[in-house]
Amino acid sequence: MESIIKKPSEEKEQKQWTEVQTGLSKLQNISLNKPNIKVPGTGLFPTTNEIELLIGQNWLARIGSLAIIFGIGFFIKAAIDSNWISNFLIILIGAIFGFGFVLIGYLLNTKLSFYSRTL
Repeated sequence: MESIIKKPSEEKEQKQWTEVQTGLSKLQNISLNKPNIKVPGTGLFPTTNEIELLIGQNWLARIGSLAIIFGIGFFIKAAIDSNWISNFLIILIGAIFGFGFVLIGYLLNTKLSFYSRTL
């Protein structure tokens, strides 16, 4: 009786063992190499989207800030040359504009961080 009871368990164990071996052989055939995925924008040259962002966010912000500063400067120089404003007003205007640019830069720091740094 014992041999009859052991046989089915041995057959079952043998079947399970062969299933484990076939599973291991399938796992050994799987390659564990990293997938060959190319991420855009990691090359040597920037893509067109990156160039547009570089020009739009960096260069135009700096050019715009310089244009504002030069425009205000030329207007104030013309006003000084024509004696439209006194020395006290010159100092007051400089202080107001300086404080204004610092305040605008501080307020824009959360939304437009690069533009606020250019101010």
